[in-house]
Amino acid sequence: MLKVRFSRPLILVSALAAAVVVAAALGAVLILGAQSENEHPDDADAFLARVEAALSAQGEIAHVTAEGTAANGQTRFPIWASEAWYDFEAGVVRTSVKRAPGSSLDIADEVVHIRTRDAVFVAYPGSDEQVNLLAPNENPACFYTNEPETPVVGLLCGLGPQEGDYTSLTVEEGTNEFQGAPVRVLRADMDDGRVLRLLVDAETYVPVGQTMGGAGAPPGVLLETAFAVDNPARGSWPPDLFDPRSIGYVPLEELWLQVLDAPDLGMPVFWPGRSVSGADGYDAVLSHVDDRRGPPGKNTPGHVLTLTYQGSNGLFRLDYWPGGTWQEFVALLDDGFAFGECTESVTAEIPSGELTILRGHEPFSGPGALDPPQIATPGAPAPTPAPSTYRPFPDGCPEGEHDRFMAVILVDGGIVTINASYGFCCQDGQPFGAFDAEEGLRAIAERLRLHQPGE
Repeated sequence: MLKVRFSRPLILVSALAAAVVVAAALGAVLILGAQSENEHPDDADAFLARVEAALSAQGEIAHVTAEGTAANGQTRFPIWASEAWYDFEAGVVRTSVKRAPGSSLDIADEVVHIRTRDAVFVAYPGSDEQVNLLAPNENPACFYTNEPETPVVGLLCGLGPQEGDYTSLTVEEGTNEFQGAPVRVLRADMDDGRVLRLLVDAETYVPVGQTMGGAGAPPGVLLETAFAVDNPARGSWPPDLFDPRSIGYVPLEELWLQVLDAPDLGMPVFWPGRSVSGADGYDAVLSHVDDRRGPPGKNTPGHVLTLTYQGSNGLFRLDYWPGGTWQEFVALLDDGFAFGECTESVTAEIPSGELTILRGHEPFSGPGALDPPQIATPGAPAPTPAPSTYRPFPDGCPEGEHDRFMAVILVDGGIVTINASYGFCCQDGQPFGAFDAEEGLRAIAERLRLHQPGE
């Protein structure tokens, strides 16, 4: 028994769309063997293989439009419309699904997918939602979780406009009729009583429609979809049709550059480049850029930018504090600052400015320690307990070597910190790995240089 669980209402609503998405994404090549075109398969796998072969045999490009309607007696009204383009040669698919005016179908007004072999781009035109970039397994053809991925599952996705489990998938005997033409039918029965039927041309096996009805469907309502398939000549569509930028996608690296090049950061950006290689064994690559500008809040205690670098030996984080914001933040923390007690410092001149490395300890968090207050924020109400009542080390300084480090670099226009403590205590240095050490911090600090526009 084949069971497929749907995690949300269908977005890629055409059965054809789902089938070719899977075929393109997997680079599938379907071979029908010795079966002739006049023989009709009697099992689901062979049926679907015949469908996909019929589509791909028509050319490298398939263009599909679909109209979904609901019929209640003699009354019929539209519920959605879709359009899809499939470039078999490049293995890329673009689908656009729009909800019909007045439709009660629980989907977005429009959703556009561009799916390549390596990624899925999802956009909601007309909304303020950002374009999502997902891995193929994060957003399959239509949100199925069945394994393994097969063309069968792909078409099942197209048949499923709602959540549910399929209990059987069978090929109906003989031929039926759809809009006056003979069709063959693949039937999916669901455990809630609904019956979904994929309809293909009786001779060519090109999909022509699908229906949903049965005991589990709305009483007296039949959902019906009609497909139209054609094969436009290559180059007859807009040149950026399959380009994710055409739906508003901007690569993450470009968004980062927009932040780094922003003229209103309030201070210049000193950084070690997009990667740090050979820094006395401390190698890392820029993995995230956070724009911290805006009203002070829980995540913006005064800094305007955070650069995070990830390496095999750990990570490090650069924070940028224009003017005197760093000094104001430390003063607000008062003696509750994790590096305010039991700390030594060493200062040195480096190419970008003056480096101070703070040698501290992981704040005490064992039995008897006071609960740490929330992060202190300039302009926000005083946290409880107040800094004057909280001490990172209520029982005195820890014995032994220093085990928590951070760097403060005085540069032109502000302060750059490396692995700074954002709050009163309890910032575990373990994620920093090799960069939670004086040698690692010095190696990074000495490589800071002024970022150049577009770099």
